[in-house]
Amino acid sequence: MQYEDFEYQLTFRQEIRLIKYQGCASYVYIPDMINNYKVTIIAGDCFENNDIVKHIRFPKTLKRIERDAIHDCSKLAELYFPNTDLRIQSLAVWKCFSLRRVLIPQNVKFIGVPAFMGCFKLDMIMVDENNEKYISIDDVLYEKDPLVLLKYPEGKMDKKYIMPRIHKIADYGLSFNNHLKRVLLPKTLNEIGYGAFYGSVIDKITIPNSVDVLGEAAFCQCAQLEKIALSNNIKRIECDTFEKCTKLHSITIPQSVKTLDCMAFKDCCDDLVIKVHSNCYLTNKNRIQLNLEIREIL
Repeated sequence: MQYEDFEYQLTFRQEIRLIKYQGCASYVYIPDMINNYKVTIIAGDCFENNDIVKHIRFPKTLKRIERDAIHDCSKLAELYFPNTDLRIQSLAVWKCFSLRRVLIPQNVKFIGVPAFMGCFKLDMIMVDENNEKYISIDDVLYEKDPLVLLKYPEGKMDKKYIMPRIHKIADYGLSFNNHLKRVLLPKTLNEIGYGAFYGSVIDKITIPNSVDVLGEAAFCQCAQLEKIALSNNIKRIECDTFEKCTKLHSITIPQSVKTLDCMAFKDCCDDLVIKVHSNCYLTNKNRIQLNLEIREIL
């Protein structure tokens, strides 16, 4: 069905799901109602590969923005979400290269991760102070109670960041920032999620002993990483964790690590030396050439 520049469908709840924006306006106004039905959903690919849209006015009736709803919109400059019980699914907004500001109002109830990935100019994520679930600290998006880092803006230009007393870094939480070189992690941190530092320019980092979960691909493609001290409570190191860390020449695996997937070091530098205890079980060793220095357990 068609209404002006929008293709849409009527859901079984008798609500409007926008399927496709087909117009050529730089300022897009999404109505609250179409033919007396509330507009509640923006579907995946509704706004895709668009090089015209700069601003979107969302309806006050909106309930959900689906995965891939807004992506590759090269001129989209800011997003002010409506103050509704809104659910923003993971990767609902991504690869919007001109996006600089995002405002999360009071009543937004869910933001999926990864959030706002590939938005390389994004330097500010603001959250209404009355939002019960989310908070912005220094323009960084966090989930409350317990405090979880959801997204450090990829365009934020600070070179160093002292992280507050968080418990977890979400998947891709600090990924693809090309400015941040040093991060001081708190001793309250327990978990580092999948791809947490993916593609960042971190050069040195210490993971505190409070961390017992290091996610797969956590430091994948960190091409500037030269030195890392791992937590003494990590039990496993998964595939791709340090893939393409081409400046990492030496790493000591703590005795606490019982399983090490050797593919964690895929496409690293040729002279990388991995110091590992003899009680550590190595997987995929035959799939990759590594310099393994087996250490005796003291």
